[in-house]
Amino acid sequence: MPPPIEDSHNPLRSDVHEGEPRTPFDGLLKHLTDQFAPELLTYLGDLDGLLTCEPVGGEVEIMHRLTDRVWRVTQHLDGEPLEYLFHLEFESGTVASIERRLGMYSWALYEKEGLPVRNLVWYVGDQKPTGWPKDTWRVECEAEMTIGNDIVSTLRWWEVWLPGGFQAPRFVKEAPAYLLPFAVLMKGMKKPLLAQLKRMIQGSGLAVSNQHDLLAMVVFFACRRYSLDEVIKEINMDIFEDNPLTEYLFNKGVEKGREEGREEGRHSLIELLQGQAKKRFPHIGDGTLQLLEELSLSALRQLGDELLELPNGRTFRQTVLSLRKNQ
Repeated sequence: MPPPIEDSHNPLRSDVHEGEPRTPFDGLLKHLTDQFAPELLTYLGDLDGLLTCEPVGGEVEIMHRLTDRVWRVTQHLDGEPLEYLFHLEFESGTVASIERRLGMYSWALYEKEGLPVRNLVWYVGDQKPTGWPKDTWRVECEAEMTIGNDIVSTLRWWEVWLPGGFQAPRFVKEAPAYLLPFAVLMKGMKKPLLAQLKRMIQGSGLAVSNQHDLLAMVVFFACRRYSLDEVIKEINMDIFEDNPLTEYLFNKGVEKGREEGREEGRHSLIELLQGQAKKRFPHIGDGTLQLLEELSLSALRQLGDELLELPNGRTFRQTVLSLRKNQ
């Protein structure tokens, strides 16, 4: 089976531009966020006294970009109910000038809805964001716009990266069920914890469809650490085989396995042809033999068909160069 899946398009990205493929993870994460919005915002945003939480049209188009999620919330704050917009942005890792994007979103949302905006950036990848403080999972950030020494405006927002403040064994015991998949990204994660995560999610009392979605996220994250067959040994995937995310993972695993099988066969053929060429042309140089590593599998097969008919090492080299040029 293949090693951990590495897609050429980062499957955790949320800032996918038009025309670029999205994986099912993107939609599933937003769906689960919608399902558990009040509890999730209270946990991630430390919003005590949250009274109402209503989505503002899911993704909101702002200046030809889409926000990830926006809610109109009412929070009991300073002795009275205060209404504002809560904007949640997903990121897989550090984004240059994130404050510019948040500032643009904040002003445009204020113009559109007539309410102030609280921003939270949630890093959902396993790589530590640049400059992240030790033993911390939530930080308050600030950016100033200045003219000379004069501060003309200030933007404040929160950022969250759960692996920064938790290790997997502790998080599994303390976290709400809807956040359990993120334990897989944390330090201290061991394969036996996968089966424990499965038991805890299935015993959470959540709707079966939500359980399957959360388990799919567990498998998705686990495939970034382990091979798909290792994950399957710990989590029986049959119970949610129709989930689009696990179907995507399986297909990627099969595709990766085929690619690696072809690559393994290619390397074996290179070694075989190098040995045959060395035996047939004893004085052939190592540089010529190394050229075989640049040939495709089909070109190598063609070289193998022609090798016995080549009269000398010079002709062998010319044939290899021709195959490399035309492959």
